[in-house]
Amino acid sequence: MAVLTERPIRGVNVVILSDGREVHIDDVTTAAEGQTILDDLDGAILGIEDQLAFDDGRNGPLWRKRAETALKKKRRQRPGLQRRIGDLRRAEK
Repeated sequence: MAVLTERPIRGVNVVILSDGREVHIDDVTTAAEGQTILDDLDGAILGIEDQLAFDDGRNGPLWRKRAETALKKKRRQRPGLQRRIGDLRRAEK
């Protein structure tokens, strides 16, 4: 039987932090580390939402589309990271 391994896919199971580092969700080893990454992810989501909310159209439709795509990717990463943090918290008990 073949063993399925999860390939690193940016925007799905690889989180790109605000400082440019890439972190695979499975490489997170402690709940505290996961929480720090989650805080960074939440900050990025809020930042993109603010930029979209205050967009006056000067950046053009391409910019808006790219920002919306980035926001979707960031939001998609959140549940997997939360699941990983939960698993780590249970294991740390």
